[in-house]
Amino acid sequence: MSVDFETILDKEIDSILTTNTLETALVDLNINLHTGKPHRNPHYPTPPPHGFGLPSPPKYVHSGTVRNLTDQTVHCTVHYCGHYVEDAQHLETVESNLEPRIGKLHFYEKKFLHRPEASFENRKRIYKITVRRSNAAIMELNEPFENVDRPKAIWEFWIKKGKILSLDPRKDQDLKEEKQKA
Repeated sequence: MSVDFETILDKEIDSILTTNTLETALVDLNINLHTGKPHRNPHYPTPPPHGFGLPSPPKYVHSGTVRNLTDQTVHCTVHYCGHYVEDAQHLETVESNLEPRIGKLHFYEKKFLHRPEASFENRKRIYKITVRRSNAAIMELNEPFENVDRPKAIWEFWIKKGKILSLDPRKDQDLKEEKQKA
């Protein structure tokens, strides 16, 4: 009886090994398993789509424009920080008075060295926009900014009567709708 059991076990092992080798033989290494399409370059396969255990990209704004769409002059301050807001060493601000309806403040990318011995520069990010109206009312917009889904080098903030809007200038439809409302 033990002979029959060993024979059965040997046959099962052989069938498992045969099916595994057949399955691996049917896999084409030039096809991306996630999309079913050929790799752009088989030596450097396409990464899996986002969401497979990968962290999401940071939602930072590095540069852009603030526009005043109100009927009064406002004082606008754009606040930059390094890696952390608590790191006072890399805090920086850009300020300007913006005229009614036509005032613009362009804020540019700023860089910093995390350590003096570092061999590369990091980009500062915008963490807050502060607007002070002529009647001393203050509005603030803090990160994470609305509509930002990854690091942005070109971004727009529009100052309106009761709020500050965060808009992507590359999406024409949103800008057309907002300009019609303004």
